[in-house]
Amino acid sequence: MKLKKIASLALAGVMAVSMLAGCANGTGSSSTTTDDDATVATVTVDDAMNAVQKNVEFKTSTTLDTWLAAAVKKATYSAVEKATVGGSYVAKTADVGAQLADMVTKDYTLQNSWTAFNPTKGGEKTTNLYLYMVDDVTGMESAVNTVAKAVAGNANNYPTRVIGKISGTTGSANVSSYKATYTGEVSCVKVSKTNDDGKTAGAYYVLFAVTQTVADTADNMTGVSGSLT
Repeated sequence: MKLKKIASLALAGVMAVSMLAGCANGTGSSSTTTDDDATVATVTVDDAMNAVQKNVEFKTSTTLDTWLAAAVKKATYSAVEKATVGGSYVAKTADVGAQLADMVTKDYTLQNSWTAFNPTKGGEKTTNLYLYMVDDVTGMESAVNTVAKAVAGNANNYPTRVIGKISGTTGSANVSSYKATYTGEVSCVKVSKTNDDGKTAGAYYVLFAVTQTVADTADNMTGVSGSLT
């Protein structure tokens, strides 16, 4: 009987330790971003961007994937709950934006909102980087479509000829200008955060870059009048 009692006490002790270990590995009422919270979408995000706008051909980017996955670990419930279906740019001074700003290389310029390109000479290559946040209620594809619509804007955002000069008589002008082309990179991460009251908020963070490349030398077009487009 005494041996049975000792065995029972030992078993109870093991169970108590197991329960404590389970609590240590569990999540509290205020969660932090984990690998499950930040899953990088690399299969359809570029298709979702290209389906809505045709000005820039976007491709997925392992560089942007790495930056975004690390940056969203700074996301807070108060920030995520502000996400809307219409989406909005994330300032580079905000939690996730600030973390991102610390990581990007000099080849990229992180912007607070859409910024027009302003090349000054041939051969220039400029890459603007943007962070967008959209409510997760409509799903990843819809969220990225929303970002793509914001990217599309209008054709004036993506002039095919830049730094040009027009000379000659009306109706028969000579245009000397540089051709400009555009490429894009995109990454998407879903983040879910829970506050102390047990309320959960979710958002998609979409990081995208648009690069303008200006030709090294100018070329001429004849018989063109008016302003460059």
